[in-house]
Amino acid sequence: MRGPMLAGMAGLLIAAGPAPAPSAEAARYASCLGLAATDPVRAVETASVWRIEGGGPPARHCLGVAYARQGKFLAATDALEAAARDAQAAGSALAGTIYGQAGNAALAADDAARALDLLNSALSLNPGPAAQGALLVDRARASVALGKTTEARADLDTAVTIAPNDADAWLLRATLARRETRNADAEAAIATAAKLAPDSAEVALEQGNIAAIQGKGDEARAAWTRAVTLAKDSDAGRTAAAALKSNGM
Repeated sequence: MRGPMLAGMAGLLIAAGPAPAPSAEAARYASCLGLAATDPVRAVETASVWRIEGGGPPARHCLGVAYARQGKFLAATDALEAAARDAQAAGSALAGTIYGQAGNAALAADDAARALDLLNSALSLNPGPAAQGALLVDRARASVALGKTTEARADLDTAVTIAPNDADAWLLRATLARRETRNADAEAAIATAAKLAPDSAEVALEQGNIAAIQGKGDEARAAWTRAVTLAKDSDAGRTAAAALKSNGM
């Protein structure tokens, strides 16, 4: 459910050196991020020129967002990591947020090891509770991909404690519990996720998965059908449709 890129960060501090007035820089930053959302190819060109002109972290950040919008996640990771490091060197409080975005881009690029390093960097900068919870969920995803389930479980336990309204945390906690055949924990976690995100196809899919492994065919069918109804063209919807077909439902 959680997307890899966040916008609306025009308050990012610029790197040391000659630069336009803060208001002009902020406007240019906001304009570049807006362009990344509507025309990412052009935004790459705009951000690249701005970076050469000394745009610093904002230019690199916009470049990373634009690459991510195009699905070029490796390039996005490179640009976002550079932006985060520059922002950290400039003393920006938003360095941690950009490290987190870089970690998400690395996950999307199927580089879990790099994602783990970037998310560790983000967490080392002492984010607030909500941001920390989201970062822990993302780090758990990376840990699961690397086979580090003990570490993932610890992160998710912490995430649901400090950010109890994060549906993604409960969903991933349920998925991990199902994979480890901790059925009671899986049921409890997915029930909470469903309360927090009742219209999520991802949650409905996992409800069906958890019901299925316990032999609860009617519940599994109902949950998978709901996932298809909610978002039939999404990954979750297609997976649920395949589950229904393979189980003769």
